[in-house]
Amino acid sequence: MLVTFLLQLFITTLMLSVSFKLTVEDILRTFRKSDLIVRSLLINFLIVPIAALLLTQGLALPKTTAVTLLLASAAPGAPFAPKLAVIAGGDLASAIGLTFTLSILAVGITPLMVHLSYAGVEDTLINTLPIIWSLVFFQLLPLLTGFAIRHKSVRLAKRLLSPVKMLSDILFVALLVLVLCQNFDILFSIGWLSFTAMVLFTVVTLVSGWGLGGSQTRTRKSVTLTTASRNLEDI
Repeated sequence: MLVTFLLQLFITTLMLSVSFKLTVEDILRTFRKSDLIVRSLLINFLIVPIAALLLTQGLALPKTTAVTLLLASAAPGAPFAPKLAVIAGGDLASAIGLTFTLSILAVGITPLMVHLSYAGVEDTLINTLPIIWSLVFFQLLPLLTGFAIRHKSVRLAKRLLSPVKMLSDILFVALLVLVLCQNFDILFSIGWLSFTAMVLFTVVTLVSGWGLGGSQTRTRKSVTLTTASRNLEDI
């Protein structure tokens, strides 16, 4: 409950800080890069799911690990991806645009992928309402609010940017610490096979994102980290 609340607050402050810094045109520019969008969709909805399927079948993983990997592979668009992109020196506008695109498409594609492709998890219910709720209320609404403030007064937006960004950074660190503390025991109890599968899955997301991320380094970083960030929290 606390993690969910902090995550929602973090996403809200992150989107506000982004909207105080960028313009609507900056975000729309990403949507006009059709080749970038297509490559991102190819990675997230084809390459990564196939890799997860091969890992689960090839390594004879425990059912819990297999289901987790399959769900993760079918759930791109984690809202914290833009923050990771910023930390890594990626292009913020590209990260925001790709995250929104993946999140919107995941509402329809994720349940379909799980239902049609993954025989081991066909009985798993994918609830898309939390995804829609998060997308609208904790991402889109704060972003539009920030854009409106910036449009009304650039000076006010610049004044608000620093404290909002600081709050976002504090929440991000708090979330990391809290999640690590809550799941510390799990890291040592999942077994070497499951751990290896998760590492390999992460490597696939990073390598595919970097390899198909384009020629510009900052954009490649954004594609890589939006690919590696999976949205299991809302499933």
